[in-house]
Amino acid sequence: MRPAALSGAEPVVWDCSLFDASVRTPVFDASRTIFEFPAGDGRSALPGEFAAAVGAACFSEDLVRGADLAPLVKRYGVDLADPAVAGAWTVFFPRLVSDGTLLGALKAALDTGHRPEDLMESEAEPDEEWEERLAAISHPGIRDHLKHFCTDGDLGLMPLTEEELRATGLEDAGCEAVAAWEDGHGQIDITIVRLSPLVAGA
Repeated sequence: MRPAALSGAEPVVWDCSLFDASVRTPVFDASRTIFEFPAGDGRSALPGEFAAAVGAACFSEDLVRGADLAPLVKRYGVDLADPAVAGAWTVFFPRLVSDGTLLGALKAALDTGHRPEDLMESEAEPDEEWEERLAAISHPGIRDHLKHFCTDGDLGLMPLTEEELRATGLEDAGCEAVAAWEDGHGQIDITIVRLSPLVAGA
């Protein structure tokens, strides 16, 4: 929540793997992450001028991009990590670092890394309906890596169907879910979202 992180000058590294089979720690882009500041009583714990400025920066009633929040935190000297304001905001849509392209989003969501040696060896067994599709992938390393995302959700992640896709609460702002995966235990979900110009700040 430091201005340097919110502005994108510093990445946010979570000291926990995104899912069990991953060997890397996820890196988040706080500047493009969406934060929620509930209007009304929800902002009552915030300093008045800062709360008003946040309200003006929101692209919807409650939601604001980290990049738009960064100068306000710096200008008003507000520490959003202070327990006194802990109930005034939440992370609504955390964004993994990517280059903004669909390929970049897939690489971030599926944790493929950038080199063959970055691919993981998964012990998960793919769901039967995905075995034939995976068999069509010629590269054994990519095929083995991707089977972790084609399971029934017990030991790996399972892909959601088109009917199950949701843009993580950003549908009303014109965003569209492209693909998503979740585990079968309700602990993690990863969604690739095509952002609208409003949400992207374009």
